[in-house]
Amino acid sequence: MNDRDIERMLALFADDYQSEQPLHPEHDFIGREAIRTTWGRRFQEYDSFNAEKLRSTASGSDVWVEWDWSGIESDDITYRARGVTIFEVKGGQIRKGRIYMEPVVSVN
Repeated sequence: MNDRDIERMLALFADDYQSEQPLHPEHDFIGREAIRTTWGRRFQEYDSFNAEKLRSTASGSDVWVEWDWSGIESDDITYRARGVTIFEVKGGQIRKGRIYMEPVVSVN
């Protein structure tokens, strides 16, 4: 993600990857091409993007990762989200994901 290399990123995912977003089920999808669309657009819209892995653990085929994502959109708006992803990895590819990422809201 940090290299903004969509092809290298897509190689990590199975063709029939299933993405669930329990807090936003309207964003669920199946297929690697949906990742290309979503992340390709994100890479175009952001002048900078940084994904920092805060911690991770694995149990069997499940990999849990806590993230801090940040970036600057092309109109100079700062973006920041934090949360957890739970990936099922089989055969060296990510087969399923449960995504719990939410925007960080600043309170002044």
